[in-house]
This record gives sequence, C-alpha cells and structure tokens, in this order.
Amino acid sequence: MWQFKVKYTYEILKMFRYDLPQEQWDEIREMIAKYFADKVTKEVDAFWDEKGWSEETMKEGANGNL
Repeated sequence: MWQFKVKYTYEILKMFRYDLPQEQWDEIREMIAKYFADKVTKEVDAFWDEKGWSEETMKEGANGNL
C-alpha cells in the first residue's frame, strides 16, 4: 500500500515542476475538486438506491420522522 501512495504522490509532485500561471493552477484545483465531488455524489446516489430512499424520505427525515 505504501508503494502505491508513493508512486502516485510522485506523479502529482512532478506536475508542480512546471511554471504555470496561477489561473491554470486554479483550473487544475477545480478539476480535482470536481472529480472527488462526482465520486461522492455517485456513492451517495448508489447508497440511496440501495436503501430505496427518495426525496420524500429526505423530507420525512428532515421533519424527524425517520
């Protein structure tokens, strides 16, 4: 597991050797944030589907009826 982390950490660090304008670094940061947000959204959607939850379930929970 440690070698896996080192390998990919090294790949990320190699990106930082480039002298990019701040605007491009901001775009890269936004792309990475979107990637992880999409991953979380897919996992949450799958969890909801597995439980058979709906928007109505959310409303009931918000009202303390779960």
